[in-house]
Amino acid sequence: MEFSTSEDPRKNFLFTGVYDRFQLNAFLEKTLDQVDEDNSTLYLLVVNIEHFKAVNDSLGHYAGDMLFVEIINRLKTCVRDNDVIARLNDDTFAILLTDIHDEEYVCNIAKKIIFSISEPYHLLENLIHTGCSVGIALYPFKDASHDSLLQNAQMAMHRSRELGLNRYHIFSEELYEKNKQQSTIKNELKYAIEKNQLYLTYQPMFHLKTNHFAGMQALLSWHHPTLGVVSPSVFFPFAEEIGLMYSIGNWMLRAVCEQGAKWREMGHKNVKISLPIFAQQLLREGFAQILQDIFQHIHFPSDQLTFEITESAMFSCVQLSEYTIKNIDALRIHITLNHFGAGSSSFSHLTQLPIKNIKIDNVLMSHMQEDRNEGLIKSIIQFSQNMDLGVIASGIETKEQLKFLIKNNCTLGQGGYLCQPLSISQMTQFLENQIIGTSP
Repeated sequence: MEFSTSEDPRKNFLFTGVYDRFQLNAFLEKTLDQVDEDNSTLYLLVVNIEHFKAVNDSLGHYAGDMLFVEIINRLKTCVRDNDVIARLNDDTFAILLTDIHDEEYVCNIAKKIIFSISEPYHLLENLIHTGCSVGIALYPFKDASHDSLLQNAQMAMHRSRELGLNRYHIFSEELYEKNKQQSTIKNELKYAIEKNQLYLTYQPMFHLKTNHFAGMQALLSWHHPTLGVVSPSVFFPFAEEIGLMYSIGNWMLRAVCEQGAKWREMGHKNVKISLPIFAQQLLREGFAQILQDIFQHIHFPSDQLTFEITESAMFSCVQLSEYTIKNIDALRIHITLNHFGAGSSSFSHLTQLPIKNIKIDNVLMSHMQEDRNEGLIKSIIQFSQNMDLGVIASGIETKEQLKFLIKNNCTLGQGGYLCQPLSISQMTQFLENQIIGTSP
């Protein structure tokens, strides 16, 4: 693939050393047109450098510039003279390989880059260690457009980062389908509430020693017309990204209270329900008024409701206005600190919110016998008792886990071994057959 000197965008490469993002896009557009015409192929690599920002922050921009030059020199040794290198941002580079038909050759290039970049750097009498993650995308690929090639390579790079440092990953059918699904989720999630696609299930919670029913946790799912049931772990990150968590959280809160009121009308007066409350709700100025409106119009006692807040949200929520905290206290709503043990807790923050319970993270439970998790779970139970807090275990899936928790005086628990999440009709039938225990 040849260009005349006058039209070749690579002439800028001679003066700058590497393209910038704009120059790369211009060159890609011309090159991809040529690929389409010639029925040939090309590969685009995206290389993300780890710890680059840390060098700038700790040693200054001069050291960062020196590192940049050294990285470029090392990248050049890994590719051919006619291959194009571009800098996408501070710590990410793109490499365009044209007239390549051998995927193994490209993989070997990626391996050479990883090895070269991970070798130590000597900068201003400092020994610097970095690493990198490489994403690889082929063109043409299925119905990939000119615009999506860079996106595909970046997506592959992010996947390689998820797998660990100093790896490469090739954009694949699996990533392609995942990308399509994510686009669908992001585009259609905003309509999920108005189309009545969100729904709740309820998982019972038990006193572990007596097996008496103690309450339930409301769980949210999204029934998408083509994707089927989408779990919150999948769509919550997108809801946060596009600013929908406040609306979704408030919908869930109202739906839970309405269902609790219906169960009370059926005679189930002592039903306790917990549900997740998100930082986006608690930090919004109008949330306290929403709470007041709900309990004014829906006949479900606020003291039978528990808000579950994750550890990560707790750090944001220490900035809660006194007005919101006073309203939660005035309504006598309980607060449970959820996923305890999964993050980096600051115990001092436990005194800044009216927390009544700690819920042990279900990931700790699923890996209970690995490493030091048993000891950590014991410590959490003991800590909760010392702080006069209730302790709840989530994710109980085996008889052995249940025995361990009972032996170590964990009071309450939930999980598939005890009872799977139930639909509203199943939960109604469950309530007809249960002895109601005391509140968690």
